[in-house]
Amino acid sequence: MKFDRSARIHEVLETPQARAVVDRYLPRVLDQPQILEQRSGQLRFILDYPGLIDDPQVKERIWDDLTQIDIAVPERDDEPRVQPRADYESEGTAQGSASVTVPTSARRWAMTEVVLEGPSHGNPFVDVELTATFTLGETESTVGGFYDGDGRWVFRYLPDATGTCRFTTSSTARSLNGVSGEFPVAEAADGAHGPVRVDDFHFAHADGTCHTPLGTTAYAWLHQPEDVREATLTLDSDTSIRPSLRLADRAGRAADCALGEGHHAAGSGPSELGQRREGQHRFRRTPRQGRS
Repeated sequence: MKFDRSARIHEVLETPQARAVVDRYLPRVLDQPQILEQRSGQLRFILDYPGLIDDPQVKERIWDDLTQIDIAVPERDDEPRVQPRADYESEGTAQGSASVTVPTSARRWAMTEVVLEGPSHGNPFVDVELTATFTLGETESTVGGFYDGDGRWVFRYLPDATGTCRFTTSSTARSLNGVSGEFPVAEAADGAHGPVRVDDFHFAHADGTCHTPLGTTAYAWLHQPEDVREATLTLDSDTSIRPSLRLADRAGRAADCALGEGHHAAGSGPSELGQRREGQHRFRRTPRQGRS
């Protein structure tokens, strides 16, 4: 079997002639750790990487040379995709007979669930395909459904407008196919600004409100004295970082119990943060100065 454009990276690595071709045009590229970690991926993703090969003719020469070489590894046997069962429900099952529960208080930009009560036999996770088309105003969205156990089949949908939202399901299971309904979508709740999207060189919510991403790590913080950790947890209750710190604190306490109180990671000690006086290390908000 000759190489083709679906060749896997590991096939090139394990075929000396093929590796020599790639090395001739792209010296040492195949030695990169990130490439070796993606051995099962296709070679074309490397050759098509932006900026790696500026001349398209060079890329074609690589493929031309590779197609003259026999693959030195056994023929690949890609695992076939699991197919849903066409006979999951008998022909006597009425189309769209599953009961449906629709939301009564859906809001714009708030996750909404539509639930079907349907079959649970066999392996519902792989035996059935299920989608629904939601129509709200001029927008139509197809959403995948999933099996939630105990005969519950769930759709999760984020309305992006107000009005009457209508839906119709499509499924390989007869009772789940063709179920339809509608529900009202009210205005967004106070403080809801919608999903975050790219806005030129910034981030903004759907309603135009500026969004400033903020992230941090708590690795060193976990090794600080308990009074320092407790002081940090007295942050204002409306900050979104507090729940994460509380979770990290619990993880740190669990590690202390497992490794012995006062344990520090090898080579680490109290950081500058831990040596500051209580109250000086707290996060401070600063007024936004506007976009630049």
